[in-house]
Amino acid sequence: METNSSEKDVVPAKKKEHPVLIGFAIVLGIIVVLSIIGAASGSGTSSDTSSSTAVNTPTTPCTGFNPASATTIDYKQFEKDPDSYKGTIAKFTGQIVQIIESNGVTNIRLAVSKTDYGWDPSSIVYIEYDSDTQAVDEDVVTVYGVIAGNYTYTSEANYQISVPSMLACTLKEGTVASVSAPIPKTPATTSVENQSAPLPVATPQPPAQPKTWHIVFNYTNSTTIQTPPFTLQGSEQRITYTCSIVDNTNPNVLFNGVMPSVDGSEYNTFANFASCPSQNTSYVYSQPPGQYYLNLTSDNAAYTVEIEDYY
Repeated sequence: METNSSEKDVVPAKKKEHPVLIGFAIVLGIIVVLSIIGAASGSGTSSDTSSSTAVNTPTTPCTGFNPASATTIDYKQFEKDPDSYKGTIAKFTGQIVQIIESNGVTNIRLAVSKTDYGWDPSSIVYIEYDSDTQAVDEDVVTVYGVIAGNYTYTSEANYQISVPSMLACTLKEGTVASVSAPIPKTPATTSVENQSAPLPVATPQPPAQPKTWHIVFNYTNSTTIQTPPFTLQGSEQRITYTCSIVDNTNPNVLFNGVMPSVDGSEYNTFANFASCPSQNTSYVYSQPPGQYYLNLTSDNAAYTVEIEDYY
């Protein structure tokens, strides 16, 4: 059987592509690419604008610092709202309650209010000074710097305490708390024999050791009780207490704490029927060394009392 050559050589015809559709696709692709480039460019412009309008904070507040422009701030107003004084150039004179130096940075708790009994340790300004100093506890210093606002730290008794703070640029040391004992003088000689003899050598006295805080008593309970006695030897004590509610159904929650001496000569109140929950730190000054105890009164209050002695 012969095959028809016209049927054997037949090839399916190619489908013609419309030139208008091809041109439309090219234009559409160009529009998409230009849109992507435009979006990326717009995003970069927005970021740069935002960056340029940001506040330019100096690297250190002490750059170009002038102590002559420092002002004195009333502590009660400062303590009331420390953040409202941020950036203010100020100065404080006070007594160092605690000083810690680490890696070239000095942190100081400075009592800045003076009373008839000395510097008030409840008027604390937290000072951060980017340098070392020869000052020690109980020295009186003057600091010039920039107010940093409110500062919260954890005490040795693990309580959160908030105080006003300052970044110090200049620190001037005043009176020194600890002075070495004087060297005894050699008696004057009158006879010829004594003048030819060698003079006795005075024994150097060791320098006075800086005082530190020592925990001497810690007590936890929830009842009215008289504690066992404990001994105090320093010239200053720090008493910290916390109290919480035992029974939430009882609205009357009170705590009272006093510290009498065993011989009855001293009597100090550090918690005057406080409403709980509460936490507070009291300071006691110039009481004689000796044995003391606590009378603790609890009305639906669980409490912890810690006493630190400064010597």
